[in-house]
Amino acid sequence: MTLYGYARVSVREPEDKNLDLQVERLVRAGCSLGNIRAEEASGARNDRGGLLELLDLVVEGDTLVVTHIDRRSRGLTYGLKVIEDLHHRGVEFRSLAEDFDTATATGKLQLTMVLAFSEWWRNSIKERSVAGQAKARAEGRFPGRRPSLTEQQREYIRAERSKGVSQRDLAKRLEVSRWTIQQADR
Repeated sequence: MTLYGYARVSVREPEDKNLDLQVERLVRAGCSLGNIRAEEASGARNDRGGLLELLDLVVEGDTLVVTHIDRRSRGLTYGLKVIEDLHHRGVEFRSLAEDFDTATATGKLQLTMVLAFSEWWRNSIKERSVAGQAKARAEGRFPGRRPSLTEQQREYIRAERSKGVSQRDLAKRLEVSRWTIQQADR
């Protein structure tokens, strides 16, 4: 029986869920460093390389360990599908934070509830983000990265391009990427 650990953080995570702490907890739980995959990726994505690699590695008798159930998945349907697939293959699943046994009916119920709340939480964050962006736009603020060029620089680029100056030369002059020049040249 081999213990495999999976650690994941989104771009912004609370301090208690950072990768180093998760890996440390997985090692304390018995996973060797070589059997731990850690990555930065959204929990809403199902194509996470580290997780997919582990799902291919585990065989009958192994155990997949996570520090929190929402590290594995933030989606109810996909989360249950993966856990069910693991069980059909004879692989156990263990979450260090939520103490339940998915081999029992009660454990499966607990897992379903936790995954449902994880999915709800992800969706509510998305709704609040969209509402906050809409409010900011209504107030004349534009969330996101600031433009790298001013309007005067854009006019300068268009004028220089009409004279035949290359995008590469303009990028060097303005100390921006050629892609930025391309976008301004439209």
